[in-house]
Amino acid sequence: MYDFTNEFDSKIDALLMSEIQLRHPGIPVEWENVSFKQPKSGRWFSICSAQNPQKQTTIGRKFIVRTTGFVQFDVLDREETDDKYWAKKMCESLTDILAYRKFKGENINVVFGDKHVMKPMKANEFIRVTGRVFFHYDGERIRETVQALS
Repeated sequence: MYDFTNEFDSKIDALLMSEIQLRHPGIPVEWENVSFKQPKSGRWFSICSAQNPQKQTTIGRKFIVRTTGFVQFDVLDREETDDKYWAKKMCESLTDILAYRKFKGENINVVFGDKHVMKPMKANEFIRVTGRVFFHYDGERIRETVQALS
C-alpha cells in the first residue's frame, strides 16, 4: 500500500520553506526531525505536525482513506524584546500560510481548514505563541484481495 504521509510531509515542508523564506528571511526555523541549535538570543520558530490514523471513508475495490491532523507553529521571542506583540503577529502570519488552502498531490488531495492561535505565554526566558492549522487529506487505494477487508 502507498504511504500518503511521505507525500503530504514533503509537499507541506516545501510549501512552508519557500513561504517562510519569502515572508520572514533570516529567522531560524526548527523543523521536525532535523538537528537544530536553539539561538541563545533572538527569535525563532518551531514547526511540527501531528496526524491521526488513516480511516477508510468509502467502500469497493477502489476506496478512499482520510487522514486528519494539524500543523503546529511555535514562535519564540525573548521576554525583554521591544515589541511585545511580535510573536503573536508572527504566529498569525505563519498560520495564514496554510489556513483554508487546498491542493492536490500526485496521490493525495489536501484541505486545510481553521487556524487557531493561542495567547502568548511565558516559556523560561521566552514569550511563546503556539498556532495550529487543522487539515485532512484523502488518498485513493485499490483493494488487492478480498482478504484485505479484514
